[in-house]
Amino acid sequence: MKTRLHEQENVQEMTIEFILSLLKNTTESIQDIIVEKLVNFDVISVMCDVMQTLDDNFVKVVLECFELASTHKKFYENHAAMNAVESMLRLTYCVNKSLKDLTLFEKLVQGICNVLVRSSELAVDFDDVCVSQQILLLVKNLDMSDLQRDKLKFTVVTILNVVLQRTAFDEFTDENMVIDLCRDALKSMTEIVKYGEDDNMILLAAVILCGTCAGGSRFCCANLARDDQIDDNLVVRQKMSELSDSIYHVTMTIIIPYVKNAVLSRIDPVVFHRDFVSCLNNLYQLKSCNHDLSNHLAANGYLKYFLYLTVQLP
Repeated sequence: MKTRLHEQENVQEMTIEFILSLLKNTTESIQDIIVEKLVNFDVISVMCDVMQTLDDNFVKVVLECFELASTHKKFYENHAAMNAVESMLRLTYCVNKSLKDLTLFEKLVQGICNVLVRSSELAVDFDDVCVSQQILLLVKNLDMSDLQRDKLKFTVVTILNVVLQRTAFDEFTDENMVIDLCRDALKSMTEIVKYGEDDNMILLAAVILCGTCAGGSRFCCANLARDDQIDDNLVVRQKMSELSDSIYHVTMTIIIPYVKNAVLSRIDPVVFHRDFVSCLNNLYQLKSCNHDLSNHLAANGYLKYFLYLTVQLP
């Protein structure tokens, strides 16, 4: 199969269609075995190489294969997922620059998002999935303020949220860029929650906004916990303080009033509540953000609500 992917174009297309058919038309347990073989025999790696040179239809089929394979933990072994993400990143830049196929561009961005989200669900080491700095640069280059479609905004901010929630921030982190991306994400999602007309879109924006608050507050806490707090970059310190204040404001004025009364049957409530609680825990660690938080939660009926969650959620 690996050899056939190196043959003539029509053979390559037949081979990738065959792989997709194998993944689609089988049980989950057999699918797991197929993914294991695709990884162990470097077929995933070859797919990543070939998709850089063939037409858009071939790329779309490969993306479907990644979509199915990424639900299995085997996909994240032997650098297969890392290769897939890097290949999708390269193509995303090329397609975005050429502006020739918006559909393919959105599929590539969604493909990256799927792998990152599922790696989180499967508790895979994030360093085995991607290079965080590369993902942050992608989000920066996509420029949330220029994106016209809300669905694409959701995907891009979700990618950012996964990085914020899973990256081990250190002295090499580009704090300026992370702060700017968090600020843009908060603004983008807040506008949809406040001014959107579609209830489903408002709900999704609120869920993603909650994830940004959780990830952004985690980033602020990680910065606070670092030992090298004698920092000569006062501009970054000021921006960090402004970010934590923004997260606190969004949590107090949008998230807390929204969560308790939201109809969550259309989403995964476990993820929403996990991010909500994570955000609150982080805010309590930030001295500038823990004032009035308990009183605000109590005033909004959250003591009873949290008791309810301890019974309802795993």
